[in-house]
Amino acid sequence: MCALGKEVMEDADTLFEITRMWHEAPATGRPGALGIITASASGLKRHAREFARFPISWIVISLDVSSVGLRSPANEQPLLASALLVRATGGTEALGVNTLLTPDNLSEVIALGRRVEKGQIDQWSLGPFLAPATNGLLRPVVRRDDYRRAIERVVAEFGDSRMRILFDLDYSELLALVGDKIRLKPAGKAWRYEYAVTENIKLAALNQQPFFFMRSRWDGQILAKADFKVIGLEQGTYGRWQPGRVVELLQQFVSQQELMIPTEAG
Repeated sequence: MCALGKEVMEDADTLFEITRMWHEAPATGRPGALGIITASASGLKRHAREFARFPISWIVISLDVSSVGLRSPANEQPLLASALLVRATGGTEALGVNTLLTPDNLSEVIALGRRVEKGQIDQWSLGPFLAPATNGLLRPVVRRDDYRRAIERVVAEFGDSRMRILFDLDYSELLALVGDKIRLKPAGKAWRYEYAVTENIKLAALNQQPFFFMRSRWDGQILAKADFKVIGLEQGTYGRWQPGRVVELLQQFVSQQELMIPTEAG
């Protein structure tokens, strides 16, 4: 289970309401892990004590190079320091970093990766920058040859690193790069396909089968995958949080997972 959005730390009360309920629920009746994706240095630092009281499984912070134009480079060091503080005080088990790739920013990304590696981050994830298309959807700007070049460079620079590195791809791109379904680790009941390039570098794509993901707004409305790729104020936006709604959402999640468990009768 992941809490994310425009900036999840902007509503820390909601986040810690979810976190408290997750801790109070029996292990057999809740998602096995709870994490967040954030770019808020001040939010992590300000709420370090709350994270220590109600630890979560993982925190992923968003760090991008200046040419992407999404975030201020001045936020990089405070954000990394704040995330390390939360981990040091027991607020999370693992830290990850998300970084966006474009066809032209590979050298900058490699330099950022070296700084991330020095922070002893557990996992560095590289995914494509999504740009607006004419139909109002967001489309990846990275092409297959861009991925190949990035993978080869990352292997050369970080192939012996202790940091895990993950390339987040669409399934079609993953299949094209690997070249054969048989070489992919079968997803089965897992949530993603994986292909190991080296011991510490993997290519991964989400499981495309139904029911592996439920995307919900704070008000409990279940969203389609397309909602998260639509630009606008009407579709894919977040509603207001309804206290106690998380209990029903967790029950729905567990019920969906139970439906996927195969029986001896098939």
